[in-house]
Amino acid sequence: MASDVDDYDALALVVVATFDNVAEAHIARGMLDAQGIASVLADTGILGALPSIADRVGGVKLQVSRRDERRARDMLEHPPGAEEDIDDLTEADW
Repeated sequence: MASDVDDYDALALVVVATFDNVAEAHIARGMLDAQGIASVLADTGILGALPSIADRVGGVKLQVSRRDERRARDMLEHPPGAEEDIDDLTEADW
């Protein structure tokens, strides 16, 4: 029985980021998905229709399972390729 509780807790959703902009939330979700971290966006519907109330509902919430929380937070804080200097990129890199 304890194992079932532990499994349930590991799968519980936690908010790892919030966004005032629905498009930015989708970009962050796509980045996590590309790294194999399943995620869910909450409140996209209301904020897509009424973006002016973002501060009242707490923004769009990006959620992941508790077991993926640390990886997701690290990924959002340090996105892959963020260290690249855009000035060093050539046309071939695009």
